[in-house]
Amino acid sequence: MIIPNLAHDTVMRSVKKVIGHTDDKVTKRRMKMIDYYEGEYDEYITPYFEGGVKLPPTLPNFTHRMVSARSLVYKDRPVRLNERYTEYLPQDIDSKMRQMEKMTFLTGNMCMSSMFDGEKLQYDIIPYFFPLFLEGSTEEAAVFYPIANMNDRTKRMYEFWSRTTEDHIGMHMKFDEKGKIHFHEDNVFDILPFTFSKRNQELVDEYWQAGALDIVSAQEHVAILYTEAMIAARIDALGIKYVTGVMQDTPIRAGVEEIIMLPDGATMNKLPAGDLNKIVELIKFIIQDTASNNHLVARWADTQANSGVQVKLENLENYEARAASVEDTWRPFEHNRFKVDQAILAANNINVDVDYHVDFTEPETVHDPKEQRDQYDWELANGLTTKRRILEELNPDLDEESIQELLGEIQEEAPAVEPTQPQSILDIIGG
Repeated sequence: MIIPNLAHDTVMRSVKKVIGHTDDKVTKRRMKMIDYYEGEYDEYITPYFEGGVKLPPTLPNFTHRMVSARSLVYKDRPVRLNERYTEYLPQDIDSKMRQMEKMTFLTGNMCMSSMFDGEKLQYDIIPYFFPLFLEGSTEEAAVFYPIANMNDRTKRMYEFWSRTTEDHIGMHMKFDEKGKIHFHEDNVFDILPFTFSKRNQELVDEYWQAGALDIVSAQEHVAILYTEAMIAARIDALGIKYVTGVMQDTPIRAGVEEIIMLPDGATMNKLPAGDLNKIVELIKFIIQDTASNNHLVARWADTQANSGVQVKLENLENYEARAASVEDTWRPFEHNRFKVDQAILAANNINVDVDYHVDFTEPETVHDPKEQRDQYDWELANGLTTKRRILEELNPDLDEESIQELLGEIQEEAPAVEPTQPQSILDIIGG
């Protein structure tokens, strides 16, 4: 929402207007997408089956799996280079960043708050937030979000922050659904203590992005098909019976312990169920097409596992999308969060160096045992690694004494081999 200024009266009028439309299209869409990601979305499927056979809906959840498979940036811990700053980072920062990456891919936009508890920085992900903008600016000037009773609109509590401008001192306050203020103070940080992320670079003048709407929509259709397949299977098992040649209103009773009496010339049969194989094939097509459109490969339980090289080739588009995501979204996000954290630490009389760099780790391809042995043998033969490094990689928890003991055993047990045919280190150590 665009507002002319950040004066208190202007802000409260704007906030009340937004609150009046809190359950708008964007918020409902974001809530629905998160429900599908968490696998609790029966309320969206049940209305499609209000009549007819009553069965609980079948709720597959490949949204969670596809979103996780597409969120590879923080799969491995990145290296953050600023020693003073990293002293104050919380232990769960990478866990929060993995969640942040997934939620950004899922919903298109996400918000993370930064606070300081006196010892460490603290981060919280805010899935439902409402930004305010000053006229002519694309930078968030203020933001508010529900902090309690999200499911009870009449009792919701909100928290509000605005940044300091030339003619306005930033505010921090809490208020309820009716606009009654319960807490108010100046924003001691001057800036907004939040970092915002977007899944894609902004191409048009539209703040909210669609996110993984295609995956959620596909899961909805698959859930409907699954439930219809279950109904068809039940109909086929029990049968919908019909009788011809009977001219009477008295119903004919049928059951396991019932003897059916039919008049002469009458016939009894049952309707066939739907073709379950066609439903299964359609489900597979929807999942495979959705995966392909998101640079993923859908595999079924009866397919043969591929080698590490084949898997890497199949996921090449996904790795390329990850590399683009690093440069377009997450490297800028890390630097924006650092600026926010730097201001928060400064407000607590802690100064950190302005230089901050992040090295993102490339995801590793899973190799089968033979491929891994061949790789180690080649590296050993060409002097690109040592037995010690391989031991440390195979078991990072080994202490120095254990490593020396294993290296001694390898040296004693290793038979003489031709230089051109080095023996596998994994074979020597029993791998």
